Amino acid sequence: PPQILDVGPERVMTAPLYSQATFSCTAEGNPPPAYQWLQKLPTAQGTVLIRSSNSSLIISNVTYDYKGEYVCKATNVIGKEERIAQSDAISMQVVGAPQVLRQSGGREVVVVRGQDAVLRLVVCADPRPRTAAWEWGSLKLEAGNDFDRYKAEELSQDEREDCYEATLTVKEVDLSDQRNYYLVVENERGKDRHAVHLAVKENFLCAQPVSMATLLSIAAGSVLLLLILVCFTVYAMRREKCCFARRGDFRPSDLESERMKQQGTVES
Repeated sequence: PPQILDVGPERVMTAPLYSQATFSCTAEGNPPPAYQWLQKLPTAQGTVLIRSSNSSLIISNVTYDYKGEYVCKATNVIGKEERIAQSDAISMQVVGAPQVLRQSGGREVVVVRGQDAVLRLVVCADPRPRTAAWEWGSLKLEAGNDFDRYKAEELSQDEREDCYEATLTVKEVDLSDQRNYYLVVENERGKDRHAVHLAVKENFLCAQPVSMATLLSIAAGSVLLLLILVCFTVYAMRREKCCFARRGDFRPSDLESERMKQQGTVES
């Protein structure tokens, strides 16, 4: 099986945000092994990503997404049997200014007029953010405060280490609430700013209320239609009874008398 001879640079490393980080791995085997660098994310699910298929891994622009443990995996095949060797884990910490994860909350939140809107973004920072606020127009709302129909929640711990969720709630949104809302986060190493767009859709079922005159017209039309149906039903029933009554006046003896009269006429 393959044998890993060396991995580096060290078992624990710290990389500044937006810097470059390099990992190296040396293994031997016959046949020569193939390499993979795996990253285990610091989440409850323990998600594993393949970061490289070479003996070295070069991260040219370190972000908080690269925080976690890295393992070098060497593999070769003898006959039809796959043989695997893995290195000890290398832990990489990322430090720097806050970074709002652009893919965390989406670029736009669409809400029907009159409903509540919840805007969410995830920010990562080490050290922890000391301030967080939502800004729109000329207003600024610090995390943990509320104003009128707006409430900015305190930062809550995300499932990822050194990451936090920021939430802004807008109650009973109106068309005037449609705009960009900016999350601004700062720590002693710097700050970051990112926007979420709130789009408000008109609720056409509620936007055009039915007038009282229209309701009365509909009610009057319904009553008139009902009266017509009742009259038609009564007329049909009376006509049917009349037909039955006429049939009831006819007797079989009448037919016999008529037949006798016709025979008498013929004989004479």
